[in-house]
Amino acid sequence: MASTNNLGKREVMKKDLKKASKYFDTCSFQLGEFRVISVLDGILHADYGSMLNGAPPQEAAALLRSRNLQINSPVDVPWTVFFIDTGKHKVLIDTGMSKTFVDFESASPDKVDSPVPSPRSKHVFISGHPVDCGHLLENLRYEDIKATEIDTIIITHAHADHIGGLVNPGTDTLAFPNARVIMWKEEWEFIMENPEVLSRLNTYDRGPVPEIVQLKYAQQCLTPIKDHLTLIDNEQTEILPGIRYRNAHGHSYMMCVEVTSGKEILLGFGDAAILPIQLEHPEWLYTTDLDKELAANTRKKLCEWALANNVLVASPHFPFPGLGHIERKEQGYLWQPVVFQ
Repeated sequence: MASTNNLGKREVMKKDLKKASKYFDTCSFQLGEFRVISVLDGILHADYGSMLNGAPPQEAAALLRSRNLQINSPVDVPWTVFFIDTGKHKVLIDTGMSKTFVDFESASPDKVDSPVPSPRSKHVFISGHPVDCGHLLENLRYEDIKATEIDTIIITHAHADHIGGLVNPGTDTLAFPNARVIMWKEEWEFIMENPEVLSRLNTYDRGPVPEIVQLKYAQQCLTPIKDHLTLIDNEQTEILPGIRYRNAHGHSYMMCVEVTSGKEILLGFGDAAILPIQLEHPEWLYTTDLDKELAANTRKKLCEWALANNVLVASPHFPFPGLGHIERKEQGYLWQPVVFQ
C-alpha cells in the first residue's frame, strides 16, 4: 500500500474488487503506522438544487453551468465510514445509517369531538431523498473485520447518516457491542438533554425532513449506547494515542477527527462540506447547518488549517473513497482527490 507521503499529487493502491453491487466498496491505505480503510455504507440520490439550496441561486447556477451541469442535474452523495487500525485499537469514524425509518408517537386527533388528541404511532422515512444504505457491516466483513472487533467509535455529530449504524435495523441492539462510543459533550447534551432542542432546530430551515423526525431518530439511536458512552469536552483530550477532536461547530456541535501517525495527518471532515463544489464558495450557506454563519466560518478555518499542515482530508460525502487534499483558489478552495492506480 502506498503511504500518504505519496498521496496528494498522489496515489493510493486500490484492491481489485469484484463488486456485488455499486454499494460494495472499500479502499485501504497506510497513514504512518496506521491502516485506514474507506468503507462505503450507502449512496443518497439527489440533485444539485437540493444540495446547494442555501447558496445564492444565480451564483450556484452559474458555477454549475461552468461544469456543464444544471440545478436539476442528478448527483449521488456517498455515505462513507472511515476505519482505522492503530495496531492496538480498531476504530470507526461514524457509522453510516443502517435504519432508514424512525418510529415515534405523535398527537393525532383520532376523535373529532375529543379535546385531547390521542397518540398515534408513526413510521417515518428519515431521508428527504432516495437512499440505499446500511452496507457498512457487509463491507467491513469483506475486509475481514468483524463488528465485535471494533473497540472505539468516534461520532462527529448526531445526524442520521452518522449515527444510524450504531444500532441494528429494526431493533435497539448494538451493532458494535464491544465498542466504546466517543461523542462531543455539547452535541450529546443538545440532542439528549436540552429541553429547548426542538425549538432551536425549528429556528432554522433544515430541509425536507421535519425536525421532530430528525430528533426522534437521533434519540432512538443514541439511547441504547448510554452505557458505552464517553463524552469529551476538550480538544486537547486524546481519544486514543494520535487521535483527537478538532472544533467544527456550525453544522451542529460537530467535531472533526484529527488522526496523526508519525508525520502524517488525516482530518475526518464530517459534514464541514457535503459536495466538493462547496469548497469553492465556503461562505455559501447550507440548509442543514444549525448555525449557518458559524458553519461558513468553520469551513474556511478548516480549509486553511488543512492547507497549512498538508493534511489528507477524509470526507464522508465527497466522491468515494472521500480522500484528497484542499488547494487554494484565487477565491475559495479546490478539492484535489487522490488518484488511484
